[in-house]
Amino acid sequence: MTKSDKNLYHFSQAHFERQRALIKVVSSDTAKTEASIEPTYNLRSNYHQQSDQNRTFM
Repeated sequence: MTKSDKNLYHFSQAHFERQRALIKVVSSDTAKTEASIEPTYNLRSNYHQQSDQNRTFM
């Protein structure tokens, strides 16, 4: 392992730890907001299903 390899390894390790901390924060936020997003999402998917049914394929 050269010096630059070691630096890269430490950098990627630190980056990984940061990302993991970020993911924890985001996932806890997501859990809170999911309940409020759900109804909107369902409306949207229902709308798309209807528009698919209304379309006729030649």
